[in-house]
Amino acid sequence: MRLVMKFGGTGVNSASKVKEIANLIKAQHHDATNDLVVVVSAIRGMTDDILSITDNIKDGQKVSVENFMKKARAFHLDILRNAIRDEGIMKKAYLVVTQLLMS
Repeated sequence: MRLVMKFGGTGVNSASKVKEIANLIKAQHHDATNDLVVVVSAIRGMTDDILSITDNIKDGQKVSVENFMKKARAFHLDILRNAIRDEGIMKKAYLVVTQLLMS
């Protein structure tokens, strides 16, 4: 059976919440017979921030975009550092976040 689970918003805005989700998936849904797909959408507030900076981009305010990117990168990396114990997985996750949130 294919299971698709989506998490986002306040459900993924801290390392402890990400760990809770991982433990939930592992305990209740990890099964060799299941094809598991987990989708993680924006952390609480990120979508609103993105929408608000679009006006700044239109006005040529590059500084606010750069500040947003720095804030977003730091926030995501902090969650990763505190949620992932495996060094190899952490390195891969770090590469993904830094590539997606390059300034």
